[in-house]
Amino acid sequence: RMGIRLPCWPWNGGLVRGGGGGGGGVNEKINGQYPWWTANSGGATHRVGTKAPNDFGLYDMLGNVWELCNDSDLYLTCGGSWGSEAMYVHPAARYTIQPDRRDDFLGFRVACSAKADGAMEGRD
Repeated sequence: RMGIRLPCWPWNGGLVRGGGGGGGGVNEKINGQYPWWTANSGGATHRVGTKAPNDFGLYDMLGNVWELCNDSDLYLTCGGSWGSEAMYVHPAARYTIQPDRRDDFLGFRVACSAKADGAMEGRD
C-alpha cells in the first residue's frame, strides 16, 4: 500500500499560499498569470501547466477546477474553477460536497505520505 489519499484542506491551503506565487488569489493576480477563471477561461477546463506555477512549482492550485480535499468526515472543494468569479478563486474558498458528485469543474490531486527518511510509504 502506497499511502495515497486526498489532501486535507489545511495541507492543500498551505501549498496554495506557500511562497506567494500563485497563492494570493485572482484579486492579487488579476493579469491571469496563475489562475484560469471566468474572465479568461472561455468557459472550459484547460490543460494543467498552461499557466505559471506557484513558488513550489505546482500548477493550477487556484482556478481551472475546484479541487477535492478531505477534512475529517467531510469532502470539500477548494480554490475556485474556470467558471468562478474573482472572489471565489482564492485559497480560503471552500465548500462541502458529496463524494459522488461529478462535474467538469471538479478535480483532485493525490497526496502520497512519506516516511521520515524521505522514501514514499509502501516503497522501500
